Amino acid sequence: MMNGIDIASHQAGIRISAMGTTDFVIVKATQGVSYDNPYFTKHITEAERSGKMIAGYHYAGGNSPSAEADFFWSRFKPYVGKAVPALDWEGFQNSKFKMGPAWVKPFVERFHALSGVWPLIYMSKDVCRSHDWSWVAARCGLWCAQYGSDRLTDYQNRPWTDKKGLGAWPAMTIFQYSSHGRVQGYGANVDINVAYLDKEGWLKIAAGERKEADPVDMADLFPGVDDDHDYIVKAYQSVLKGRGYYDGAIDGVWGPKSQAAAKVFQSTYGMDKSGIMGRETVLRLFGLVEE
Repeated sequence: MMNGIDIASHQAGIRISAMGTTDFVIVKATQGVSYDNPYFTKHITEAERSGKMIAGYHYAGGNSPSAEADFFWSRFKPYVGKAVPALDWEGFQNSKFKMGPAWVKPFVERFHALSGVWPLIYMSKDVCRSHDWSWVAARCGLWCAQYGSDRLTDYQNRPWTDKKGLGAWPAMTIFQYSSHGRVQGYGANVDINVAYLDKEGWLKIAAGERKEADPVDMADLFPGVDDDHDYIVKAYQSVLKGRGYYDGAIDGVWGPKSQAAAKVFQSTYGMDKSGIMGRETVLRLFGLVEE
C-alpha cells in the first residue's frame, strides 16, 4: 500500500518536496473543455522530481465526452507511461451527472484510443451503487471516496469504510477517506488517500496494463470487507458480467448460472472447468496475472 494526496489549484503554494510521508500525488489537470489548472505542470513535475508516484485527473463537466477526453489528453500526453490518468465523476458543475456510465463509457473509450490507457474513475461510494457500472468496472480501476468523519487526521493504515459493497467493482484501487488530512510538510487540510498498490503496480496502470497489487489473500483483493461472502460473490458476478461471461442477476448467490459462467471463463484460459473460484481463477478474472 501507499499513502498519497490529491490536489488542485487550491493548493497553489504546497511544497510537495517537503512531504516525506507522502508516496503519491494526484493533480487536477483539466475540467470540461476549457479549464486548465495553471499549477498542474508545476505540481506534477515537483512530485516526480521528489520521487513520488504521479497521477493527473480530469473533472467531468458534462460536455461532449469525446471532446472532454481530447482536452484532457492535450494536457496529460507528456506524462503517459509515468502518470496514472483518472476521471473525476461528481455532480457539482457536471450537467450530465445523472447519465452515469452512459457518459463515462464514451469518455474512457476515447481516452483509451488516444493513450492506450484506461483511466481510473473517481466517485463516491454511493455513486458506485447507483448505476450498472459493469462495462466500466471491467476496464477501469476505482478511485473511491467515503469519509468516516471530519476530524483532522494523518494517514491511516485501515481507514473506515462501510460494508455495503462497491457495485460492479470487486475492490478499490485508491481510497480517498478524508478531506481533512494533515500530513507532514503541509499545514492545511488536504484530501488524503490510500492506494492498494505498490510502485510497480502503479506504473503498470500508467503504462496501460490493467494490473493492480499482487494479492496474497482475499483481504487484499477486497480491502475492508473481512470475508463478507455475499459481497465477494457479487464481485465475482459483476466482473464476469462485465467481461461478457455472465448475464444473470448480481445477487450474491453462487448458483448454476454463476458456476456455468465461471466454467466458460476457466475453459477460455485453459484451466480446470470446476466452476469453483479458486485462487488462480480469481487472480486471472481480476487481471492480476499475465494473460
